[in-house]
Amino acid sequence: MPVIKTQRNKVVADDPEPDDVMLEVGWIALVGDGSHSKRIYLPLQPISEYAAAIEWAVSMADKMSSSIYIMPLNHRDVLDTSRFDPYQKFLANLTDEDRSTVRQIIVDSCAGVMRESDDFTVRANAFKQLVQLGVVQSW
Repeated sequence: MPVIKTQRNKVVADDPEPDDVMLEVGWIALVGDGSHSKRIYLPLQPISEYAAAIEWAVSMADKMSSSIYIMPLNHRDVLDTSRFDPYQKFLANLTDEDRSTVRQIIVDSCAGVMRESDDFTVRANAFKQLVQLGVVQSW
């Protein structure tokens, strides 16, 4: 776990694991009269943004009153906890047209992964998603 010390603060980043897919960046901020604190989280980001998240956190750490934490998450971390609740609420309120647009983005993205990824596991996951969406049939 890298701990990067800045001039007056630090960034704590968990090392990504092979099955991590998302990234959570957060910190604790003082609120009100300064005697209470609140956890602040940025929106979830793809794990591919890990290096950029560390770079951003290091650039911001000295402007914060507490350390910045970067936590990679796997599918289980995201779906089996309340972390995904805001996204589920957002998706539940989509119009039929918006839902169709999101579905097409997912199909196009999975098809692109199937064409371009060299990683068998990634391609297999994309294929499973396409099967689940009814775009292709499993044998």
